[in-house]
Amino acid sequence: MWRQGYFLGVALVILAVIAFGLLANMPRSDDRRAASVYPRGHVPSNGLASNFDLASVDRSESVGGQYPPRALGLAVQRKPPTDSWLLDADSDSERFRRIEVALRGLDIHMVEIGGRFGVMHDAIERGNLRLAALEADKTLETARIAMLKRPGFAGDEGQTYLGVAEWTDLRQALRAGDAVQARAAFLQVRESCVACHTVRGMGFINDSAVFETTATFANASAAANPPAASQPQGSVP
Repeated sequence: MWRQGYFLGVALVILAVIAFGLLANMPRSDDRRAASVYPRGHVPSNGLASNFDLASVDRSESVGGQYPPRALGLAVQRKPPTDSWLLDADSDSERFRRIEVALRGLDIHMVEIGGRFGVMHDAIERGNLRLAALEADKTLETARIAMLKRPGFAGDEGQTYLGVAEWTDLRQALRAGDAVQARAAFLQVRESCVACHTVRGMGFINDSAVFETTATFANASAAANPPAASQPQGSVP
């Protein structure tokens, strides 16, 4: 009899520990409302000052109602704010919400694409088609990740202007080591980028340094006789 009681007691202790763990990792009901009422990036306050003013964060009475800043649309946390901004969240669900906010959206990938676009243009102009091929591959990889974050982008009218055929021609020219064709294909890719921005109502992006400096290639005749390189030109191994 005592053995049965002993094992029953152990089982109850184990169940109690499991229940405590589940409850500790479960967001409070008011936190769930706070996270669901306001979508990411929405400012729930009438004034920006109350969302961005973090002076009250250091006061103990603010904990549970003022952090993270309400402009982010995240649920408030129980713990006082520290540099462990991710681990301090009340649950894994809220941590994933914070990660999603921190990773941003399509805009951050467009910054990377713009930077790689300039490097690609310079590499083609120098005759370094291996570097240009690498940048082209990484640019397309970045675009795919951007569409993972914004799946609706692949289905709207802007998709027709992304230049799938143009990018294909450019990558083939780079892999073949054809400097002349690479320059022509690059300029066609550039036009597809310009058209995409325009059709999406963001034509103002085209009036920028990256599109001004990539509009032409200096010394066009050099493309026919690219400088000798220590490594063979062509595709990235």
